Amino acid sequence: DRTVMSKRCGHNRGINDRVVILGRRAAPALFTLYSAYMGGGFPDNRTSNSEEFVMAAANHSKTPLVLKTASFEVIPESNGMWVDTANGRSMCMVELYWCGGNVSEYGLRFCK
Repeated sequence: DRTVMSKRCGHNRGINDRVVILGRRAAPALFTLYSAYMGGGFPDNRTSNSEEFVMAAANHSKTPLVLKTASFEVIPESNGMWVDTANGRSMCMVELYWCGGNVSEYGLRFCK
C-alpha cells in the first residue's frame, strides 16, 4: 500500500522515473511531483537530476514509503525506437538504457 517500486537500473542515485509502480497510499506523494517542482513548494530542491528529485519527494512524504526495486523480468521496460530498414520498419533498443540481459533473447537488437 505504501510501496514505490521502480526499475533496478538507471536510478542515478534516486528512483528511476521511467516506470514506477505505486501503492494506493504512495501515489499522492509522487503524483504531485510536477506541481511541487514548478510551484516551488518542495522543501529540498538541491537535486541534480529527475531521479534524485523523485527520491527526495519520497523521502519527504508525510506517509513513510517503502522503496523497492525490481528486475527487468518484473518491469520489462526500456527505451526503443522504430527505424526504417531495407526489410521495412523494425524496433531497436537504446543500449545505454537497456538492462534486460541478452537483447536477442527478446527478438530485439540495439540501435546503431
